[in-house]
Amino acid sequence: MLKLDHIIITVPELNAAMEDYRALGFTVNYGGRHASGATHNALICFQDGTYLELLAPVTRSASLDAMALSETTNFSVLLQKGEGLAGYAL
Repeated sequence: MLKLDHIIITVPELNAAMEDYRALGFTVNYGGRHASGATHNALICFQDGTYLELLAPVTRSASLDAMALSETTNFSVLLQKGEGLAGYAL
């Protein structure tokens, strides 16, 4: 049986999104920069082990440059449609 691991939410600016989610009452922790160097994230973890991942470009130019890369750790493609629900992992 498949189990939800996390939900990915793209945001244009990570620090602002972290503050917005904190204002809503969530505990938000900086996760780090992804291997491509173009994106970074913050995590909102729940007791059952699932979490929300806030995904943002490190800089706009780094994000656009990384979109051309074909490496598996490049999540920049998720940012192409703008802010909001970008996916989930099972």
